[in-house]
Amino acid sequence: MIALGGIIGASLFVGSANVILSAGPAAILSYLGGGLIVFLAMRMLGEMAAVRPAVGSFMEYARVGLGDWAAYIVGWLYWYFWVGVIAYEAVAGGGMLNAWFPGLPAWAGSLILLAIFVTTNLISLRAFGETEFWLASIKVVAIVVFLGAGLLFAFGLWPDSTLSIANLWQHGGFMPNGFGVVVSSIALVLFAYFGAEIAVMAAAESEDPAKGTRQAANTVIWRVMLFYVGAVLVIVMVVPWNQLPSPDEIPPFAYVFSLLGIPFAEEIMTLVIFTAVISVLNSGTYSASRMFAALSEQRLAPAIMSKRSKRGVPVAAVIASTAGGLVATLVNFIAPSSGIYEFIMNSTGLVALFVFVFIAVTQWRLRAHDAGGAGAAEAQGLAVPGAQHRAHRGGHRHRRHHAPLRGRARAGAHEPHRGRRARALLADRAEEAAAGPGGRRARGCVGGGGLTGDDATAGHEPRSSPVPGRVRSRSGGRRGDRAAGSATMA
Repeated sequence: MIALGGIIGASLFVGSANVILSAGPAAILSYLGGGLIVFLAMRMLGEMAAVRPAVGSFMEYARVGLGDWAAYIVGWLYWYFWVGVIAYEAVAGGGMLNAWFPGLPAWAGSLILLAIFVTTNLISLRAFGETEFWLASIKVVAIVVFLGAGLLFAFGLWPDSTLSIANLWQHGGFMPNGFGVVVSSIALVLFAYFGAEIAVMAAAESEDPAKGTRQAANTVIWRVMLFYVGAVLVIVMVVPWNQLPSPDEIPPFAYVFSLLGIPFAEEIMTLVIFTAVISVLNSGTYSASRMFAALSEQRLAPAIMSKRSKRGVPVAAVIASTAGGLVATLVNFIAPSSGIYEFIMNSTGLVALFVFVFIAVTQWRLRAHDAGGAGAAEAQGLAVPGAQHRAHRGGHRHRRHHAPLRGRARAGAHEPHRGRRARALLADRAEEAAAGPGGRRARGCVGGGGLTGDDATAGHEPRSSPVPGRVRSRSGGRRGDRAAGSATMA
């Protein structure tokens, strides 16, 4: 449900009309193309998380795979994106509250919503998850009802309806404005999809990170197909694309419900849209605060931002992220003609594309350096489609290359070897020899990278770090500590 809460927002209930009015019925292809990109991005994150679950998700992976500079850029940009989303949703929610309660100013409604969801996120991760679960449930029920009733109407099975599937190719054809518009509309679609990666970030804090990540990465594609592509398909079948009202007049979902003769359709959908707004506000506060805390843990932000409460909540990061959204919100009300708020909103779409590019480049680098990690991801069903065979062959080359190294290391030979992984392996063996007969077994008990029990006695190698050279000794670093611990235990 966290993945659903992050991916279903007002951009579907309202913004889908803009894509349809631009691309016609071929908007289906735009949503399919955007869904494919998001699916690949989620599988890339899933593959990396299978080897190295981490809060902050792809910022941590960018640091490991590309360097601190990449983590700095992608981390701050991601935080900036979600601070902008917090402001956008707060302004939208405040406007809706003002429409329902004219005596409540829009700015006051925005402040109330910010106060509610900063409190929810400060309580605990469980409070965030439960809130998001119920908000997402409302959206899912609305979409399921919409899909079922809309399909019945399109096939002429709804009372007072006729077969209307021909709307797909009539009124100028399936692609009335050309293929270029379909491709350019993918940028708008990607902004709507952005947020699915929240599931991977939240999985790092769950009781079973591997299972949560695997479920999110493997199920996001059918959710995209069902909710986004299915909803757009129903709209363009029920309503001729060039007769769809502007979303400023009436949201497309509300318009279709009104055609079905459902009473109070517009009021019901307005409530659902409000639910979507506050759901994304809740998810945005969570995402921004966790990224801020991850930046702090990597010393890329003030240290206080990584301080957590007894329930694991980064309190300062939650408050600071909400404060950032509050500033942008107040700018909209205090200086609406300054253009600052519009700049923040318009730049978030470019940030989303930039983050997707970083995810792809990072995964490519990590896969190229770690065939063993790719094999672990493949075993969990998280490998990127089309790359499994390469990872499999890379794993065999890796094992054939290191098999003779293990023998020479045990024999105490000292000869040059190519690659950082080989040097690290030889250093590992030297530490084991210094630790004594029980060193290997003891080290498996101390560090997460070793093996114990039957695996250790059978002579299997300990699993290496996701990136070559990550565990090399640096002036008495990790390996020196592990060797000392092994000697003590032995």
